[in-house]
Order: sequence, then C-alpha cells, then structure tokens
Amino acid sequence: MLKHFFSRTNSDQYEFAKWCHIKRNGQQLYVNVSSLLTTLEDKPAIAVFVIDISEKVAYEQNLAKSQNNLESTLSSISDSYFTLSHDWVITSANANFYERTGTTTEVIGMSVLSVFPAADETVIFEAAKRAMVERIPTKIEAFYGRLNKWLHVACYPTEEGIAVYFTDISERKAREAEIMRQNEQLRKVSWLNSHEIRKPVASIISLVDLLKTSIDPFEQSQIIDSMQKCTSELDQLLHEINKEASKV
Repeated sequence: MLKHFFSRTNSDQYEFAKWCHIKRNGQQLYVNVSSLLTTLEDKPAIAVFVIDISEKVAYEQNLAKSQNNLESTLSSISDSYFTLSHDWVITSANANFYERTGTTTEVIGMSVLSVFPAADETVIFEAAKRAMVERIPTKIEAFYGRLNKWLHVACYPTEEGIAVYFTDISERKAREAEIMRQNEQLRKVSWLNSHEIRKPVASIISLVDLLKTSIDPFEQSQIIDSMQKCTSELDQLLHEINKEASKV
C-alpha cells in the first residue's frame, strides 16, 4: 500500500490521505499522511508528514453514532417532531411528521409558512414564536384546521432555533366533550328531580289534606279534578326526566 501510494506521486502532486495503522498490540492508530516530492542532496526524495488524528476520528465516530441513535429515537417516538431555524426554515423532521402532515422530505429547507400557509395566524404559531423569541419552553393544546385535528404542541428552544413536538389528541378531546355533554344532561335531570317535580307533588299533598277535611260534595269534586291535573303534570315530568336520562 505504501509503495502504491508513493508510486502515484509525481512532481506536480501533493498527496494527502487518512490511514489506519494497527500496532503490534492490536490497537488502531489513525494518522493523516501527506507527502511531497522534493530533492535531497540533488537526489529525488519524498518528504512525508504524519499527524496522529486518532482522537479526532474517535470523536467523529462517537458523534456519528450519537446522531444515528438520535435519528433512530426520533423516528420511533409516537410524537411528530420537526426543527425550525431562527428564520423559520424546517431543518429536520421524523417519519411521524411526514405521515401526519402528508408531506415528504422535500419540505426540508423550506419556510414553515410556505409549507403550512396562514400558520402564523394560529395560537400554535404564537406559542412557537414565544419559544423562539423568549427562549423558553412552551406548550399548548389547540385545534388546527389544516389537519382537522386537536393537537398538543410542545416547543423547546435550541441553539439553531426551536424543536417542535406535536401529538394528535382529537380522540381525547372527543371523550372530554362527551363527558361534558353527559354532565350537562345529568345536571338537567337533577334540576327536574329537585325542583320541577316538587311542584305537582306538593300540590297533590295539599289537595289530599283538603279532601280529608272537606264535607261538601261539590268542593270534593273540584279537589279531585285538581288532583287529576297535578297527577297528569307529574306524569309528564316523569316522562321528560326519563327522556333526558336516556341521553346520558
């Protein structure tokens, strides 16, 4: 290899390469080797310069490994993830982002406002802007019409801009809305039970007391008619209560 390397060197070339050497103990040693044709005592010669770059190579390998691990982690998380530069350009994203937004890797390098028009008019953008300008983490839950979904959005400042994570919470919001609807129905049923139904019941109780003390047949007939009206009113209220309770 060494002979082949030097054989390619001519008077017009300056050769430069990274080599990996194996020591006798098996340890790898990375070096930068550069050579230059020259003359020494009027004879052709090659000047060779060797620089140990083992630490630099180890750092680059560890950095590449960390980046690969980060990309793998971001691709596997359930949240959609993307990063923005200080000038609001999309610089990276994970697979869930593309799937959820219906975009592709072509959006990398594009302005977020060109990918999502009118996004700057949403409360989500306001939260992102606060994270970008004030350099503080922000979180928000909001409905985003472009995706027709409720989103939980978290924005974190980075050296390059911000990192944005968002999750579809539409199902949770639908459950919460259903619980609120049911609670409203229960409050309505409770009101009917505790207030409306008391009126005919109280009237019936009073009419029964009057009927017990009355000796006039005509008066008794009027009392009975009134009791029938209260009973009919009570029956209607019970039907309404059953109807409202069935909606829960």
